[in-house]
Amino acid sequence: MIKDKPVFSHGFGAIRAKYMDYQVEYFKNNLYSKYVQLADNIKHPFNEFIEAAVEFGIVGLNIVLSFLIFVLWKTLKSNTKNRELILSGLTSFFVFACFSYPL
Repeated sequence: MIKDKPVFSHGFGAIRAKYMDYQVEYFKNNLYSKYVQLADNIKHPFNEFIEAAVEFGIVGLNIVLSFLIFVLWKTLKSNTKNRELILSGLTSFFVFACFSYPL
């Protein structure tokens, strides 16, 4: 899906609306794929960053990542006593965004 529309992508809700079409097309071309057991009607991808790239393109993914980097940079520069708590929360958010269903 990202490859078809990489810059501005398919739009909000594209995973629910178009993922099954892409899955059907994949299995038409790969009848004996080892991934056939994983085929399902999903409503949310396993990775939040993949969802951002599919629904908002590389532009939207860059905006999300820029925001996260900005918050991380501001937190690292601050001398607040809750700095470690904020950093641990941001780390947890990033890890869950990569491996959660859904975050």
